[in-house]
Amino acid sequence: PLSLLSQWKILDNLRRSLVAPAALLLFLAGWALLPSPWLWTSSVLAFFFIPPVLGAFARLVRKPHEAPARRHLAAGMHAFASDLASTAFGLACLPFEASYSAGAVARTLVRMLVTRTRLLEWTASNALERARAKREGSALAASWRSMWIGPAIAAAAGAYIALARPEALAPAAAVLLLWLASPVLAWWLGRPGDSGALALSRAEEDFLRGQARRTWGFFD
Repeated sequence: PLSLLSQWKILDNLRRSLVAPAALLLFLAGWALLPSPWLWTSSVLAFFFIPPVLGAFARLVRKPHEAPARRHLAAGMHAFASDLASTAFGLACLPFEASYSAGAVARTLVRMLVTRTRLLEWTASNALERARAKREGSALAASWRSMWIGPAIAAAAGAYIALARPEALAPAAAVLLLWLASPVLAWWLGRPGDSGALALSRAEEDFLRGQARRTWGFFD
């Protein structure tokens, strides 16, 4: 038997699998069917961007006692910029994530309710990505092959909006451009990072050494 909390966690996981498809459909419906395209676009964007804003505010007010205010503010702003960039990338990958989740939901329902086969099939995502990259060659080409759904939806939605509802083109333009560029963004961000040495000032070295001494002292 599962507790109510465990049942709620399962239900919440199922709900999360529908977030990306629901957000994608709400974007498209707001541009193509619903009144006030600006309102619907802003509402869905707020769903994505309010959490990092609240997280940045929480980080700023929770300043560690030993951290200087200026360094804490700089670190908080850097983390906020990183969170915004990550959220924008997630928004760019929304069509791919929605199609991936919808496909997984469909396969699960068919296997559980119809075929009753392959119910334990599972492959780690990193193993799948390595096999796909090895099979498809170029990383950029592989990114386009796996994420073509984003540019396809962006092109189709842009053409429809331009012809049938041009007033929705302005609020939709930025999101459509992100979807159009999603394979290139994924390829660019997936490149190996620069592992060069980090140059620290004397004050930064003293601060880090002090943190290291306090950390060692705690465990000692």
